[in-house]
Amino acid sequence: MDFDSIIRMPVSLQVAGQLRDRILAGEFVAGQALPTERELTQAFGVSRTSVREALRALEAQGFVASGPASSRTVVAPGLSAALREAVGNLLRLQQIPVDDLVEFRCVIERATVGRAAELRPQDALAEAHAAVNAMQDRRLGPEAFEKLDLRFHVALAAASGNQALHLVFLAVRDAIELYLLDRMRRHGNLQVGLDRLRREHAEILEAVGAGEGERAAELMAAHIRGFAHSWVSDGVQAEC
Repeated sequence: MDFDSIIRMPVSLQVAGQLRDRILAGEFVAGQALPTERELTQAFGVSRTSVREALRALEAQGFVASGPASSRTVVAPGLSAALREAVGNLLRLQQIPVDDLVEFRCVIERATVGRAAELRPQDALAEAHAAVNAMQDRRLGPEAFEKLDLRFHVALAAASGNQALHLVFLAVRDAIELYLLDRMRRHGNLQVGLDRLRREHAEILEAVGAGEGERAAELMAAHIRGFAHSWVSDGVQAEC
């Protein structure tokens, strides 16, 4: 008779699995302290070593972060960062061409600005306006401008009110960040290029603020494709 082999799962993984299930079920919420190591040891009937290994595993996965004394706290932003990293790694491991990522980003951001134009939340749009205003400083270099560019796009993604769109956008943006920054650094006339990006950001934000979702989506797609594909030609481009 043929049987599958019995798999013995380490105690620490069983503890980690139960705690992870409780977190995902919402029984432990962001910022809430988990029971202490001693309390978990007693609750599970296992050694403190097993509990510590379980907590280390959960911390590595982004479910918990080190808290005061011997406790741990559930941290939602950490989990979000872990998911972003995981999605970004999957995109890289599959060796997806940059052009495909750019087009995927177009799909995502067309959807986000369309939703943002419908909802027009004041806080997120105020953040986008702040980013656009900060971009007007002509002393900005590529790195500083790139950070403001990310701030602008993140604000519009948040304005969509769709957490899934927001998270996927961040993962895709993270995956092509170095490529985009390299585009800026290699521009033959940086100020001309940055002035174009400033105008495009302002036009997109104006359309969103006016509730013109379709126009905002078209402007966003042209902005992303233009920057990724035609902003630099052989490292030098006199006009944009």
